[in-house]
Amino acid sequence: MSTEDTTRAKSPRDSLKSNARGQLSMLLFQFLIGMAVNLIGAPSETSGFPRIATSILLGRHILVAIGVLVGAIRAIPECARIEPPATGLAWWGLIAVVISFAAGVVTLAVSAGTGWFSYVMAAGATGSLLIYGLLYLRTIK
Repeated sequence: MSTEDTTRAKSPRDSLKSNARGQLSMLLFQFLIGMAVNLIGAPSETSGFPRIATSILLGRHILVAIGVLVGAIRAIPECARIEPPATGLAWWGLIAVVISFAAGVVTLAVSAGTGWFSYVMAAGATGSLLIYGLLYLRTIK
């Protein structure tokens, strides 16, 4: 690969494709981490090694959620540059991510033991997965 190839900036379409692929990867990783935390139990419900493991997994779950939120915000201007009709889809993706994020915060804050906020978080993540899948497919031409 020549020096000229490595210094070339990404096209807006490639940037959106990379963002959508990253969103899909992070959302799938979120699903797996969330299921592991759900199966092991919250740190307040466990002791010993399971408590350490679920604390680490929960920390990763939070960090990846922040990454998904940043990626959702970045997708909006990327869509506007290449395909303005897709910008509405990116906004819906951001809305689904914000709903999931807020439900996750409430799930951690409320210790009443209800699974409804966890369900809302999972539903929002599923919606986000579908939306970013559609955005990724729009970049393949």
